[in-house]
Amino acid sequence: MRIKIITLCFTFGLSVGTIYSQSIEIVDGVKIIENTGPKWGNNPEIKLEFVKKIGDLDNENENYLLFRPRDVFRDNNGNIYVLDRGNSRIQKFDNEGIFLLSIGREGQGPGEFLNPTSIEVDLTGNIYVSDFGNKRVQILSNEGKYIDSFRFFEQKYGSADGSVIKLLNQNEFIVGEAGSAFIIQGTTPGNIDELWKETFLINIIDSDGNYLKRFAKPKIETSKGIKYFSKGSFFEFDGKNHIYLTYEYENRVEKYSVDGKKIFTASRPLKFETTKLTFENNRRNLPDRVSRNIEIDNKSRIWVASQTHSDKTLYVIDIFDSEGILLGVLEYPLSDYFTRMQIFENYVYFVVNSATEMTVYEYKIIEN
Repeated sequence: MRIKIITLCFTFGLSVGTIYSQSIEIVDGVKIIENTGPKWGNNPEIKLEFVKKIGDLDNENENYLLFRPRDVFRDNNGNIYVLDRGNSRIQKFDNEGIFLLSIGREGQGPGEFLNPTSIEVDLTGNIYVSDFGNKRVQILSNEGKYIDSFRFFEQKYGSADGSVIKLLNQNEFIVGEAGSAFIIQGTTPGNIDELWKETFLINIIDSDGNYLKRFAKPKIETSKGIKYFSKGSFFEFDGKNHIYLTYEYENRVEKYSVDGKKIFTASRPLKFETTKLTFENNRRNLPDRVSRNIEIDNKSRIWVASQTHSDKTLYVIDIFDSEGILLGVLEYPLSDYFTRMQIFENYVYFVVNSATEMTVYEYKIIEN
Protein backbone atom coordinates (compact mmCIF):
# COMPACT_ATOMS: atom_id res chain seq x y z
CA MET A 1 0.00 0.00 0.00
CA ARG A 2 1.30 3.46 -0.96
CA ILE A 3 0.17 6.83 0.38
CA LYS A 4 1.93 10.02 -0.78
CA ILE A 5 1.89 13.28 1.18
CA ILE A 6 3.59 16.51 0.11
CA THR A 7 4.02 19.23 2.72
CA LEU A 8 4.95 22.82 1.89
CA CYS A 9 5.68 25.10 4.83
CA PHE A 10 6.62 28.75 5.29
CA THR A 11 8.53 29.95 8.36
CA PHE A 12 9.47 33.51 9.29
CA GLY A 13 12.86 34.61 10.54
CA LEU A 14 13.92 38.08 11.62
CA SER A 15 13.65 39.59 8.16
CA VAL A 16 12.70 36.99 5.60
CA GLY A 17 10.59 33.90 5.24
CA THR A 18 11.91 30.44 4.37
CA ILE A 19 10.14 27.74 2.40
CA TYR A 20 10.88 24.15 3.25
CA SER A 21 9.10 21.04 2.14
CA GLN A 22 9.06 17.28 2.36
CA SER A 23 7.63 14.60 0.17
CA ILE A 24 6.41 11.77 2.40
CA GLU A 25 5.30 8.47 0.93
CA ILE A 26 4.06 5.64 3.12
CA VAL A 27 4.92 2.24 1.68
CA ASP A 28 3.86 -0.87 3.61
CA GLY A 29 3.75 1.17 6.82
CA VAL A 30 7.22 2.72 6.36
CA LYS A 31 7.56 6.48 5.83
CA ILE A 32 9.78 7.43 2.89
CA ILE A 33 10.78 11.08 3.45
CA GLU A 34 12.46 13.25 0.84
CA ASN A 35 13.59 16.49 2.47
CA THR A 36 14.14 19.32 0.00
CA GLY A 37 15.23 21.97 2.50
CA PRO A 38 15.74 22.55 6.24
CA LYS A 39 12.91 23.78 8.46
CA TRP A 40 15.23 26.34 10.11
CA GLY A 41 16.29 27.73 6.73
CA ASN A 42 19.65 29.49 6.76
CA ASN A 43 19.43 30.36 10.48
CA PRO A 44 19.95 27.21 12.56
CA GLU A 45 18.36 27.34 15.99
CA ILE A 46 21.44 25.81 17.62
CA LYS A 47 25.19 26.37 17.41
CA LEU A 48 28.39 24.76 18.69
CA GLU A 49 30.58 26.54 21.22
CA PHE A 50 34.17 25.34 21.73
CA VAL A 51 34.91 24.11 25.28
CA LYS A 52 38.28 22.31 25.24
CA LYS A 53 40.46 19.77 23.55
CA ILE A 54 42.24 16.76 24.99
CA GLY A 55 45.48 15.52 23.47
CA ASP A 56 48.33 17.34 21.77
CA LEU A 57 51.17 16.03 19.61
CA ASP A 58 53.54 18.55 21.22
CA ASN A 59 52.65 17.81 24.84
CA GLU A 60 55.59 16.65 26.97
CA ASN A 61 53.31 14.63 29.26
CA GLU A 62 52.86 11.23 27.60
CA ASN A 63 49.41 10.83 29.19
CA TYR A 64 48.17 13.53 26.80
CA LEU A 65 50.00 12.10 23.77
CA LEU A 66 47.34 10.20 21.84
CA PHE A 67 48.15 7.88 18.95
CA ARG A 68 45.34 7.04 16.52
CA PRO A 69 42.51 7.82 18.99
CA ARG A 70 39.35 6.05 17.95
CA ASP A 71 36.47 6.68 20.35
CA VAL A 72 35.36 8.75 23.35
CA PHE A 73 32.78 8.36 26.11
CA ARG A 74 31.54 10.76 28.80
CA ASP A 75 30.08 9.19 31.97
CA ASN A 76 27.39 10.58 34.28
CA ASN A 77 30.02 12.30 36.43
CA GLY A 78 31.49 14.13 33.45
CA ASN A 79 34.61 11.96 33.27
CA ILE A 80 35.92 11.50 29.74
CA TYR A 81 37.31 8.19 28.45
CA VAL A 82 39.41 8.30 25.30
CA LEU A 83 40.07 5.04 23.46
CA ASP A 84 43.71 5.56 22.48
CA ARG A 85 43.74 2.83 19.87
CA GLY A 86 47.33 3.15 18.67
CA ASN A 87 48.61 2.85 22.23
CA SER A 88 46.18 0.03 23.12
CA ARG A 89 44.89 1.87 26.15
CA ILE A 90 42.05 3.95 27.60
CA GLN A 91 42.91 7.40 28.96
CA LYS A 92 40.52 8.68 31.63
CA PHE A 93 40.19 12.45 32.25
CA ASP A 94 37.98 14.51 34.55
CA ASN A 95 35.44 17.01 33.22
CA GLU A 96 38.14 19.69 33.05
CA GLY A 97 40.33 17.48 30.87
CA ILE A 98 42.80 16.65 33.67
CA PHE A 99 44.36 13.19 33.34
CA LEU A 100 43.20 10.67 35.95
CA LEU A 101 44.06 7.13 34.90
CA SER A 102 45.50 4.96 32.14
CA ILE A 103 43.84 1.59 31.55
CA GLY A 104 45.14 -1.35 29.52
CA ARG A 105 48.09 -2.15 27.29
CA GLU A 106 48.79 -4.12 24.13
CA GLY A 107 48.36 -7.87 24.44
CA GLN A 108 45.98 -10.80 24.53
CA GLY A 109 45.48 -11.25 28.25
CA PRO A 110 42.78 -9.87 30.56
CA GLY A 111 42.76 -6.08 30.42
CA GLU A 112 44.96 -6.05 27.31
CA PHE A 113 43.86 -4.91 23.84
CA LEU A 114 44.63 -5.48 20.18
CA ASN A 115 43.15 -2.94 17.79
CA PRO A 116 40.27 -1.80 20.04
CA THR A 117 37.49 -0.05 18.12
CA SER A 118 34.86 1.31 20.52
CA ILE A 119 34.09 1.98 24.18
CA GLU A 120 30.97 2.23 26.35
CA VAL A 121 30.48 2.94 30.08
CA ASP A 122 27.33 1.77 31.91
CA LEU A 123 25.46 3.50 34.74
CA THR A 124 27.53 1.68 37.38
CA GLY A 125 30.79 2.83 35.80
CA ASN A 126 31.83 -0.46 34.22
CA ILE A 127 33.70 -0.09 30.92
CA TYR A 128 32.92 -2.17 27.81
CA VAL A 129 35.62 -2.32 25.13
CA SER A 130 35.26 -3.73 21.65
CA ASP A 131 38.61 -5.52 21.58
CA PHE A 132 38.39 -6.37 17.91
CA GLY A 133 41.90 -7.77 17.44
CA ASN A 134 41.18 -10.34 20.15
CA LYS A 135 37.62 -10.94 18.83
CA ARG A 136 35.99 -10.17 22.15
CA VAL A 137 34.25 -7.57 24.29
CA GLN A 138 36.03 -6.91 27.58
CA ILE A 139 34.28 -5.61 30.70
CA LEU A 140 36.42 -3.63 33.12
CA SER A 141 35.72 -1.79 36.36
CA ASN A 142 35.82 2.00 36.50
CA GLU A 143 39.37 1.69 37.79
CA GLY A 144 40.39 -0.62 34.96
CA LYS A 145 40.26 -3.98 36.73
CA TYR A 146 39.26 -6.93 34.57
CA ILE A 147 35.74 -8.27 35.27
CA ASP A 148 34.73 -10.48 32.34
CA SER A 149 34.75 -10.90 28.56
CA PHE A 150 32.79 -12.61 25.85
CA ARG A 151 33.54 -13.52 22.26
CA PHE A 152 32.41 -11.68 19.18
CA PHE A 153 30.61 -13.48 16.43
CA GLU A 154 33.11 -14.49 13.75
CA GLN A 155 33.29 -12.25 10.67
CA LYS A 156 33.64 -14.18 7.43
CA TYR A 157 34.64 -11.07 5.52
CA GLY A 158 34.61 -7.32 5.92
CA SER A 159 36.66 -4.44 7.19
CA ALA A 160 39.82 -4.69 9.21
CA ASP A 161 38.52 -1.57 10.97
CA GLY A 162 36.46 -3.76 13.26
CA SER A 163 33.08 -3.47 14.93
CA VAL A 164 31.34 -0.91 17.10
CA ILE A 165 29.34 -1.94 20.17
CA LYS A 166 26.58 -0.05 21.96
CA LEU A 167 25.14 -1.15 25.29
CA LEU A 168 21.42 -1.84 24.79
CA ASN A 169 20.97 -3.05 28.39
CA GLN A 170 23.04 -4.98 30.91
CA ASN A 171 22.76 -8.22 28.94
CA GLU A 172 22.33 -7.14 25.32
CA PHE A 173 24.54 -5.26 22.89
CA ILE A 174 24.11 -3.69 19.48
CA VAL A 175 26.99 -4.50 17.13
CA GLY A 176 27.59 -2.72 13.83
CA GLU A 177 30.35 -2.39 11.27
CA ALA A 178 33.02 0.27 11.88
CA GLY A 179 34.63 0.13 8.47
CA SER A 180 33.56 0.61 4.87
CA ALA A 181 34.22 -2.77 3.31
CA PHE A 182 32.99 -3.45 -0.22
CA ILE A 183 31.93 -7.00 -0.98
CA ILE A 184 32.51 -7.49 -4.72
CA GLN A 185 31.58 -10.42 -6.93
CA GLY A 186 34.71 -12.31 -7.97
CA THR A 187 37.02 -10.72 -5.37
CA THR A 188 35.40 -12.09 -2.21
CA PRO A 189 35.25 -15.87 -1.65
CA GLY A 190 31.74 -17.22 -1.97
CA ASN A 191 28.59 -16.41 -3.89
CA ILE A 192 27.74 -12.68 -3.75
CA ASP A 193 24.00 -13.29 -3.37
CA GLU A 194 24.53 -15.73 -0.50
CA LEU A 195 26.95 -13.32 1.19
CA TRP A 196 24.37 -10.55 0.90
CA LYS A 197 21.70 -12.75 2.47
CA GLU A 198 24.03 -13.34 5.45
CA THR A 199 24.83 -9.64 5.89
CA PHE A 200 22.96 -7.48 8.40
CA LEU A 201 24.14 -4.04 9.43
CA ILE A 202 22.54 -4.18 12.89
CA ASN A 203 23.18 -7.21 15.09
CA ILE A 204 21.85 -7.55 18.63
CA ILE A 205 23.76 -10.10 20.70
CA ASP A 206 23.69 -11.32 24.28
CA SER A 207 26.60 -11.44 26.72
CA ASP A 208 27.60 -14.87 25.38
CA GLY A 209 27.97 -13.45 21.86
CA ASN A 210 24.83 -15.18 20.52
CA TYR A 211 22.63 -13.48 17.94
CA LEU A 212 19.27 -12.32 19.29
CA LYS A 213 18.13 -10.17 16.35
CA ARG A 214 19.61 -9.14 13.01
CA PHE A 215 18.22 -6.55 10.60
CA ALA A 216 18.95 -3.65 8.20
CA LYS A 217 20.26 -4.73 4.81
CA PRO A 218 22.67 -2.95 2.46
CA LYS A 219 21.62 -2.44 -1.16
CA ILE A 220 23.09 -4.81 -3.69
CA GLU A 221 24.25 -2.92 -6.81
CA THR A 222 25.57 -3.83 -10.25
CA SER A 223 28.34 -2.08 -12.21
CA LYS A 224 29.33 -3.39 -15.66
CA GLY A 225 27.69 -6.69 -14.83
CA ILE A 226 29.56 -7.06 -11.52
CA LYS A 227 27.47 -7.26 -8.35
CA TYR A 228 28.64 -5.59 -5.14
CA PHE A 229 27.41 -4.11 -1.87
CA SER A 230 28.93 -1.97 0.86
CA LYS A 231 28.87 -2.61 4.60
CA GLY A 232 29.74 1.03 5.27
CA SER A 233 27.24 2.34 7.82
CA PHE A 234 26.95 4.10 11.18
CA PHE A 235 24.34 3.62 13.90
CA GLU A 236 23.16 5.02 17.22
CA PHE A 237 20.64 4.04 19.90
CA ASP A 238 18.45 6.66 21.57
CA GLY A 239 17.71 4.86 24.85
CA LYS A 240 14.01 4.77 23.89
CA ASN A 241 14.02 1.48 21.96
CA HIS A 242 14.95 3.06 18.63
CA ILE A 243 18.05 2.51 16.51
CA TYR A 244 19.13 5.00 13.85
CA LEU A 245 21.26 4.10 10.85
CA THR A 246 22.97 6.07 8.10
CA TYR A 247 24.94 4.80 5.12
CA GLU A 248 28.45 5.79 4.14
CA TYR A 249 27.79 5.76 0.39
CA GLU A 250 24.03 6.36 0.22
CA ASN A 251 21.73 9.28 0.97
CA ARG A 252 19.71 7.34 3.54
CA VAL A 253 18.92 7.92 7.23
CA GLU A 254 16.76 5.21 8.80
CA LYS A 255 14.95 4.61 12.07
CA TYR A 256 14.17 1.14 13.43
CA SER A 257 12.58 -0.31 16.53
CA VAL A 258 14.85 -2.63 18.50
CA ASP A 259 12.73 -5.49 17.10
CA GLY A 260 13.89 -4.57 13.60
CA LYS A 261 10.74 -2.83 12.34
CA LYS A 262 11.68 -0.01 9.96
CA ILE A 263 9.87 3.21 10.86
CA PHE A 264 11.21 5.64 8.27
CA THR A 265 13.91 6.23 5.70
CA ALA A 266 14.83 9.85 4.97
CA SER A 267 17.01 11.70 2.47
CA ARG A 268 18.33 15.27 2.47
CA PRO A 269 19.75 17.72 -0.06
CA LEU A 270 23.45 17.07 -0.77
CA LYS A 271 26.07 19.40 -2.20
CA PHE A 272 27.12 16.81 -4.80
CA GLU A 273 25.72 14.00 -6.92
CA THR A 274 26.04 10.53 -5.43
CA THR A 275 28.06 8.01 -7.45
CA LYS A 276 28.45 4.25 -7.65
CA LEU A 277 31.42 1.92 -7.63
CA THR A 278 32.97 1.71 -11.10
CA PHE A 279 35.61 -0.48 -12.71
CA GLU A 280 38.15 0.79 -15.23
CA ASN A 281 41.38 -0.81 -16.49
CA ASN A 282 41.30 -3.49 -13.80
CA ARG A 283 40.95 -0.82 -11.13
CA ARG A 284 37.97 -0.01 -8.97
CA ASN A 285 36.93 3.59 -8.32
CA LEU A 286 35.12 4.04 -5.04
CA PRO A 287 31.95 6.12 -4.93
CA ASP A 288 31.93 9.46 -3.11
CA ARG A 289 31.25 9.15 0.59
CA VAL A 290 27.95 10.60 1.80
CA SER A 291 27.78 10.13 5.58
CA ARG A 292 30.46 9.89 8.24
CA ASN A 293 28.58 9.45 11.53
CA ILE A 294 25.18 9.59 13.24
CA GLU A 295 24.34 10.69 16.78
CA ILE A 296 21.25 11.53 18.89
CA ASP A 297 21.16 14.55 21.21
CA ASN A 298 19.24 15.01 24.47
CA LYS A 299 16.24 16.41 22.59
CA SER A 300 15.99 13.30 20.38
CA ARG A 301 17.34 15.18 17.35
CA ILE A 302 19.34 13.17 14.84
CA TRP A 303 22.79 14.52 13.89
CA VAL A 304 24.36 13.21 10.68
CA ALA A 305 27.83 14.32 9.58
CA SER A 306 27.61 14.62 5.79
CA GLN A 307 30.64 14.99 3.56
CA THR A 308 30.63 17.94 1.16
CA HIS A 309 33.45 17.13 -1.30
CA SER A 310 34.12 20.87 -1.27
CA ASP A 311 37.27 22.96 -0.81
CA LYS A 312 35.49 25.12 1.78
CA THR A 313 34.61 22.55 4.43
CA LEU A 314 34.99 18.81 4.93
CA TYR A 315 31.54 18.20 6.40
CA VAL A 316 28.24 19.77 7.26
CA ILE A 317 26.09 18.45 10.10
CA ASP A 318 22.50 17.74 9.06
CA ILE A 319 20.07 17.80 11.98
CA PHE A 320 16.73 15.98 11.78
CA ASP A 321 13.89 15.68 14.26
CA SER A 322 13.05 12.22 15.58
CA GLU A 323 10.57 11.69 12.74
CA GLY A 324 13.07 12.29 9.93
CA ILE A 325 12.23 15.92 9.09
CA LEU A 326 15.35 17.97 8.28
CA LEU A 327 15.57 20.86 10.76
CA GLY A 328 18.85 22.56 9.91
CA VAL A 329 22.43 22.37 8.72
CA LEU A 330 25.42 23.31 10.90
CA GLU A 331 28.93 24.11 9.74
CA TYR A 332 31.59 21.63 10.82
CA PRO A 333 33.90 23.60 13.14
CA LEU A 334 37.23 21.89 12.39
CA SER A 335 39.64 21.67 9.47
CA ASP A 336 40.63 18.00 9.94
CA TYR A 337 38.73 14.77 9.31
CA PHE A 338 37.35 13.01 12.39
CA THR A 339 37.09 9.29 13.14
CA ARG A 340 34.16 9.48 15.55
CA MET A 341 31.51 12.00 16.58
CA GLN A 342 29.77 11.41 19.91
CA ILE A 343 27.06 13.33 21.79
CA PHE A 344 26.52 13.13 25.55
CA GLU A 345 23.80 15.34 27.06
CA ASN A 346 24.49 18.76 25.46
CA TYR A 347 28.12 18.15 24.52
CA VAL A 348 29.49 17.08 21.14
CA TYR A 349 32.88 15.36 20.83
CA PHE A 350 34.97 14.97 17.68
CA VAL A 351 37.81 12.42 17.73
CA VAL A 352 40.45 13.68 15.29
CA ASN A 353 43.16 11.39 13.94
CA SER A 354 45.22 13.05 11.22
CA ALA A 355 48.83 13.68 10.25
CA THR A 356 48.76 16.99 12.12
CA GLU A 357 46.42 16.31 15.04
CA MET A 358 45.47 13.42 17.31
CA THR A 359 42.99 15.10 19.58
CA VAL A 360 39.51 14.98 21.10
CA TYR A 361 37.54 18.22 20.76
CA GLU A 362 34.62 19.08 23.03
CA TYR A 363 31.86 21.53 22.01
CA LYS A 364 28.71 22.59 23.85
CA ILE A 365 25.34 22.68 22.10
CA ILE A 366 23.86 26.17 22.49
CA GLU A 367 20.18 26.72 21.77
CA ASN A 368 19.71 30.06 19.96
